[in-house]
Amino acid sequence: MEPKSIKIPLLAHESRVYRNLATSDAPIAAVPRVYWYGEEGEYSVLVLERLGPSLDHLLMHLTMRQGRQAMSLKTVLMIADQVLEALRCVHRNGYVYRDIKPENCLIGMRGQAHRVYIVDYGLAKRYVDVCRMGQHVPMREGKKLVGTAIFASLNNHMGRECSRRDDVESLGFMLTYLAMGKLPWMDVAVDDRLELYDAIKRGKIECGITHLCASLPDEFAAWFHHCRALSFAQQPDYAYLKQLILRCFIRHQLHFDRLYDWSRALSPQQRPFSMSLCDVEHRGFDWTTPPPPTPAAAAASASSPHTTTATEDTNNQPHKRPRPLPAPPSQILPTTPSPQAAVAMDGGESPPDCGWGGGLTWG
Repeated sequence: MEPKSIKIPLLAHESRVYRNLATSDAPIAAVPRVYWYGEEGEYSVLVLERLGPSLDHLLMHLTMRQGRQAMSLKTVLMIADQVLEALRCVHRNGYVYRDIKPENCLIGMRGQAHRVYIVDYGLAKRYVDVCRMGQHVPMREGKKLVGTAIFASLNNHMGRECSRRDDVESLGFMLTYLAMGKLPWMDVAVDDRLELYDAIKRGKIECGITHLCASLPDEFAAWFHHCRALSFAQQPDYAYLKQLILRCFIRHQLHFDRLYDWSRALSPQQRPFSMSLCDVEHRGFDWTTPPPPTPAAAAASASSPHTTTATEDTNNQPHKRPRPLPAPPSQILPTTPSPQAAVAMDGGESPPDCGWGGGLTWG
């Protein structure tokens, strides 16, 4: 819902984007169905199909239940495969998403908990000019920051118009966050929104790709290098990025079986509870209260206190550092960032649901 009196309305635009994506030649599986859009009293209302919790809530669940600060490499790679394919389809339909973050990626309900959906298309924008035979929109400087600063691309921070390259770079930041549990610039504690955006931008520049990905497989750094090497209108090499995901799977001997951390976290006796994970946002679920142990689990724990339980993930092991990966032939030299940066929302002030980096204090 969105109040009609809101300064920057986004819901009507979002409903049009959903409709355009749904009526495209190849409907996108990661886009939820729209049931209704209209006005109800003082609000504009958009009704979507019911989905499960976001990746952010699932990471919170892993922290509360298992004491883990990050998702396993296997889960992160399977998320990467789905979200990258979703972005490729969105781009194919002429849109850039401009706000990739864990809060906007939700899993499906019950039997569809292995599927990742992308929601909240209020900031999506056409990058092709339909009035000019589908030509790419021109590059513009001096733009205000769009989306969520924590996961925004460096070009976005520099005030450059967002294009497809910025979506895949933001996805890289989201995957790094899920794999590490945090990003270095999340510790910034600034009250002023513009100062916060500037501090986050400085953090990304000073951190650099090598330091950011030092504890991760080399494919993560290769992902960022590819994104930074793209020109404004250049299409990302989706096949190369998919190859990075597959290569990482093979090198770490992981199985692409659609069993995620939230699928494996519970024993078979607790599977009814695992299905309710998809309803947590709708039932007021208390994340801080662990589920009661099953009789079998309690007996096993009493008889052998050092026995490894089914909740432990054997895939979450330290990542070895292999030799560097060769760059794809399609890469070009990165553009030099300009010193100017615009640090506000595109078209005005940030909407209330701007998310992380939208004036929040990190401490």
